Amino acid sequence: MVDREGTIWATTLEKGVFVSYSKALIALKRQNDLIGNIQVDSDQVSMLCSSKKIAYFFRKDSLQTDIIQDSLPRELTALFRTKNSLYLGTKSGLFYAPSKKRVKIVFGYPAGTAGVLDIIKYNGDTLLVLGWNSIYTVYHEKRISNYTLHTTINFTTILKDGSILVTTRNNDGVYLLKNNTFVPYLPELPQLRTRINAIVEDHNSRLWFATETNLYCYDEHHHLHQFNEKNGLANLQISTLAVDEANNIWGGTSLGLFKISSTT
Repeated sequence: MVDREGTIWATTLEKGVFVSYSKALIALKRQNDLIGNIQVDSDQVSMLCSSKKIAYFFRKDSLQTDIIQDSLPRELTALFRTKNSLYLGTKSGLFYAPSKKRVKIVFGYPAGTAGVLDIIKYNGDTLLVLGWNSIYTVYHEKRISNYTLHTTINFTTILKDGSILVTTRNNDGVYLLKNNTFVPYLPELPQLRTRINAIVEDHNSRLWFATETNLYCYDEHHHLHQFNEKNGLANLQISTLAVDEANNIWGGTSLGLFKISSTT
């Protein structure tokens, strides 16, 4: 996750939380139960911990842990913090917490599903709630609509123009949510008809796509550029992408980070 100042935040399964300072990653706090869900606000960074804990890093130098006192039916999988409340994603549905002591359900998922995968701010107070094969819109703790895909969702992002892009766990490529339905996005590019793990839009409105074996850049002239072992990118599965304030592209893999300079 990259905050407004261009600082990169990362969580790990075993080593805790890291933040980038002066081209180095520094461990802030060891939290063995942290999972990789991060929300950046103007004054703090919020992260999920164990089943009833939310961690807050204030001004990047101190840690506070809040406890959700009301019982939740399943473990937390995602969070979104507003000014006065929390939305909590679980494997059984979405919950709304106007206070740390009280939690109420917004909608539920049937047993055996993966539940809420992510919660994203969409337009004003409207949230997108990403599920296994559906996307719900939620406004002021009420479910407004839902959109269903024929296969399982892998990744969702919102572009600068408000377009919602969705990738799947199959080799279907990218879909655009348009007029309440999913339509293929850039279907003329066969290179993108594969499993795509991440999409990021840089400051020049170029789109970067991370697949299982390659990184692609779709530029403002509608040309597709490929990055792989032939031009210096290690043959690693890329799981996440980010762009910093200098328009450098950062990628996360199972073996670490890589950076593509904006001058490349």
